[in-house]
Amino acid sequence: MKDLCQRIIAVALVLAGVGAVFACSVPVFRYALERWQSDNYLVVVFHHGALEDTSRKLLAKLSPDPLVSPQLANIEIQTYDLDNNPPKDVLDFWRKSQASAKAGPWMMVFYPKTVGNPNPVWSGRLNEANANLVVDSPKRRELSRRLLKGESTVWLFLESGDTAKDAAALSVLNARIAALEKTLKLPEIKQEDIAAGLLNIEASQLKLKFSALRVSRRDAAESVFVKMLLTSESDLKDLKEPMVFPVYGRGRFMPALIGKGINDENLTEAAKFLTGPCSCQIKRQNPGTDLLAAVNWESLIQPQINIDRELPPLTGIVDPGAEKPTEVVAKAIVSSEPIFSNPIQLENGAPPSAPTSAPSADATESKPMQIAMAGAGNEEGPPTSATNPAPAAAPTTGAPIWVGLVVVGLGILLTGGWLLIAKP
Repeated sequence: MKDLCQRIIAVALVLAGVGAVFACSVPVFRYALERWQSDNYLVVVFHHGALEDTSRKLLAKLSPDPLVSPQLANIEIQTYDLDNNPPKDVLDFWRKSQASAKAGPWMMVFYPKTVGNPNPVWSGRLNEANANLVVDSPKRRELSRRLLKGESTVWLFLESGDTAKDAAALSVLNARIAALEKTLKLPEIKQEDIAAGLLNIEASQLKLKFSALRVSRRDAAESVFVKMLLTSESDLKDLKEPMVFPVYGRGRFMPALIGKGINDENLTEAAKFLTGPCSCQIKRQNPGTDLLAAVNWESLIQPQINIDRELPPLTGIVDPGAEKPTEVVAKAIVSSEPIFSNPIQLENGAPPSAPTSAPSADATESKPMQIAMAGAGNEEGPPTSATNPAPAAAPTTGAPIWVGLVVVGLGILLTGGWLLIAKP
């Protein structure tokens, strides 16, 4: 089992030099909420021949006109007609996955390219029930609501199914986060950071608040959400232990604490990191993976927003022809770049597993596959694992630009002077 404490310390040491120049006094959790946009998941649809009207309308619901439905999910959609000369690697992937035995359009969900994890999160038939499961769920909605209300961290507790183990681990978690709420202190916000616009609320409105949110692996409504968590690291799905995922920002979850790793030391280190000053404002250099959720974060991260009113209960994906917008919809950024850039290698060429207990009988968990996605594993970094947290995307720093210019200028002057002295 990996130790989250060691990973956080490693990240802090790597970022220490950067923090000396670009230190920001805004807490990590708040800076992430205001500035780190969620990375897009990939939803790939395979089909034979022209899509039927039902499927086309469903895809239109997943990528609606934002003027009709303001709620946005962080997804991109790509479709491949397997009867219309698809790229060779796409066709090979389809055949090796043995998904060709499935009737009707088939969709697969992949992590964002920035994560560098090529394993499919989930796969299943393209229908309305499955589309709803992919983009939203009650627990993801509640998680988002708490973060938008200003909670520092939501500690997502994924039950193991063993009542005794779960009760013991949850007791440790609840006791520790309650104590940390009383003992930890938020950093004092610097006036220069306020002047630079690094905090969009009054410093006095910042609060240090933690809560735990339980998720059952047996909850059919959360089946895709659970797979999203368990597929984020290669060994998680095989472990029958309770797990804790600290979640912050716009639904960014950190590597899991597992079983006996759910202890005071690890919980404290994670809490200190998330409530401490954001020493590095580059998202990719901070641990975590973004969740897929149908939440318009940008429009809801504003002072004086009533989250209970603006983020109403789950209602399903919206019909583009509806007279007024509903709440749970997804805006897909349809990418023109194929995700398959090289031949795909699968583990044993195994097919997706049998259908899960999700509301749609067609939903299927994908066998982990080694997929070479465009851009994955290169500039975006290595796969996420408990020992190698994935880097992610990057807003700008808050340090004045003249600091960098002065440093560069001094370097040039010193170098030039040394050359003159050394010249024979």
